Amino acid sequence: MKVLLINPPLKSDNPSEPIPFPLGLGYLAASLKQAGHQPVILDACLGDARRAKGEQLYSVGLSRPEILEFVRNNDPDIIGISVPFTSRLKEAVELGITLREALPDTHLIAGGMHATVDPEMLLDRGFDAVLLGEAEQSLIAYVQGLNDDRKSQALSEGIAYRRDREDRVLPQLSHISDLDVVPFPARDLVPFEEYLKRSGGRWIRPGLRVASMITSRGCPYRCTFCSAFRVAGRNYRRRSAENVLEEIDELVKRYRIDVVAFEDDNLTADRERAVEIFEGIARKFSKLQWITPNGVSIRNLDRELLDIMKRSGCRSVNLAFESGDPEVLRYAMKKDLDPEEGRQVRLWCREVGIGVNGYFILGMPGETSASMRRTMDYALSL
Repeated sequence: MKVLLINPPLKSDNPSEPIPFPLGLGYLAASLKQAGHQPVILDACLGDARRAKGEQLYSVGLSRPEILEFVRNNDPDIIGISVPFTSRLKEAVELGITLREALPDTHLIAGGMHATVDPEMLLDRGFDAVLLGEAEQSLIAYVQGLNDDRKSQALSEGIAYRRDREDRVLPQLSHISDLDVVPFPARDLVPFEEYLKRSGGRWIRPGLRVASMITSRGCPYRCTFCSAFRVAGRNYRRRSAENVLEEIDELVKRYRIDVVAFEDDNLTADRERAVEIFEGIARKFSKLQWITPNGVSIRNLDRELLDIMKRSGCRSVNLAFESGDPEVLRYAMKKDLDPEEGRQVRLWCREVGIGVNGYFILGMPGETSASMRRTMDYALSL
């Protein structure tokens, strides 16, 4: 079956917003291709930026008519729309409504972080189903169910759908344990050079060829502000160092990248594996640099590991300080972290020559103006 996967356009105050390749859709497309289906990716973010009179934000990407023309020309059996973050929800829903009105007989599904957390709202807007969590396996099962005329009944978990005016939400209970069996993202289905031309500008200077990848999934921690576990689960799963280095080799040789952006939630949780990856990068890709846009856990860093990271081309790390108030960290955020641990890691980074960006959160339940002031003072002191 032909499955069209759409990354909806975005809104931004930056007309030159960096556009990363949608890794999630890349993984889904690769899995569909491996299963014998015909995937198509439309990244509707790859278009011009325009701002209507009176609007504060730019619309970045293809217009609604351009998207509709592409969809009609491809005539898919299933359309899947990514809803990765709440900030992308409005565009995704409006696009879904447009496609439902224009193509009422085409199956319309959604997935992604926000879709997983609030599937009922998308069902209310006319989507036939929402795939919850990691969808490499569930999407294939759903497509096969359509082939067999069983539709959503083909899935016993990881899906939300409506039947007889009743929502049925079946959370994902199991995840792929061996990530090495998952094919690399289907970067060949998109004009990947366009991403490289528009990379950089946020965590690294424009002009460098930056490609994202992810080497592990799942998070065992229970930070109260984070919803990542709703997609990837609590069980930490990792790709082998050999598998990771093989993908980096493909990125370097095929796409001539300068920088890898590791999007893991817990890149260094398995220290031995992390060292194997970093030493492999230093040995095989001496000119390559890498960054961690998604953040690195402070508790999983030490001076020796940071030395190895620097030697392997680590340009900067994004550290999850979160708060400068010990009580907020311990009780409101449920983070087993002391602000002074963050200060020590910041000092080590300075000593070895790794740049640091910091993540902080203000306004947690129970916060006071005094605790927020402590966080701001702490951030400035770093």
